[in-house]
Amino acid sequence: MKARFVKLITNIRTKVRHNIARLDLKLSDLLIQGFLLFVIFGLGYNIYMSYNKGLDNLARVGDEQVQLDNLVKEQQRLRELEKYYSSAEFGLAYARDSWNLAEPGAQLYMINRDQVQQVENVKAEVKPIPLADNSLWWSKLILGK
Repeated sequence: MKARFVKLITNIRTKVRHNIARLDLKLSDLLIQGFLLFVIFGLGYNIYMSYNKGLDNLARVGDEQVQLDNLVKEQQRLRELEKYYSSAEFGLAYARDSWNLAEPGAQLYMINRDQVQQVENVKAEVKPIPLADNSLWWSKLILGK
C-alpha cells in the first residue's frame, strides 16, 4: 500500500514537471503576468468604489431634489403673499385696522381717554444694597426682603 502511494506521488510529480517544462515559462513572463493581475485587481477595486460613490451621489441628489421642491413651494407661497399684500383688498383692510378708516355707511365709535394714563408707580428703593454684601442680595432674591 505504501509502495503504491509512493509510486502515485512520483507519477504525479513527473507529470507536473513534464507539463511545466512543456509550458516554457520564464521569469519575465511570470513578472508581467503578476503585474497584469495586480492591475486587474486595482481596476476592479476602483470600479467597486466608483459604483458605491455613485450610489451615494444618487441618494444625495434625491435629498437635494426634496429640498429644492420645498424651496419652490415656499417661493410660490411667498409670491402669493406678495400679491395679496400689494392688492387693494389688503390695503383697505390695513387702512381699516391701522388708521381707523371706515367704509361708506359704517358707524365709528370714538372713545375719549384721559391724557394721563393711570400707571401704578413703583416705589423706589430708599437705601441701595451694597455690592460687596452678598447676603443682602440673596435674601432680597429668595425672601423678597
